[in-house]
Amino acid sequence: MELTETFTLGEARSPSVKLWTRDAVACFQSQGATHIVAIGIDNAEDYRTAACLGIDAVLIDSPKQMQSIKANMPMPLQCTP
Repeated sequence: MELTETFTLGEARSPSVKLWTRDAVACFQSQGATHIVAIGIDNAEDYRTAACLGIDAVLIDSPKQMQSIKANMPMPLQCTP
């Protein structure tokens, strides 16, 4: 994911950003059951990462594309620690 921030004098870009990590999910879940939705999950790698992190739902641009991604996802998931 590329993060773009717009400021008065221009724009800053961070080419590789991971907003959801195991620690971030654990922090949210530490206060009790919390449902987490990830936005912008549009490829197989991001979908697998979200599933491995325990993300409850994803928002996608193309339901048809995600249907294909889910159908071709190898099971069981290969999650890295």
